[in-house]
Amino acid sequence: AVRKRLAPDVEPRGGKLTMTAILVKVLAFAVREVPQFNAVVDMATETVIYRQYVNVGVAVDTDRGLLVPVVRGADRMGVGDIAVEVQRLAARARLWRREKTSPPGPERT
Repeated sequence: AVRKRLAPDVEPRGGKLTMTAILVKVLAFAVREVPQFNAVVDMATETVIYRQYVNVGVAVDTDRGLLVPVVRGADRMGVGDIAVEVQRLAARARLWRREKTSPPGPERT
């Protein structure tokens, strides 16, 4: 029901509302609600650092293997914006693998 309602708004912007985009939004919301999932330990100071942002990696199948581009700031994006960004990142990852140029940005998971 959500996909059918939101898809017409996303497609003209170059995205496709997939379950992946919806799950990225759900995951980003969950991580915001439970900040312990987005925390790191600074071993030097023995403190827990709670990150104020949520980045989500999405696996992209390419001709030469998997790449994991990162949707940065997923917690601040709507599901439509996430759908457009996932499409953009997936296309960029596939193009990079085909052309064997430099990787598409400093991304990590």
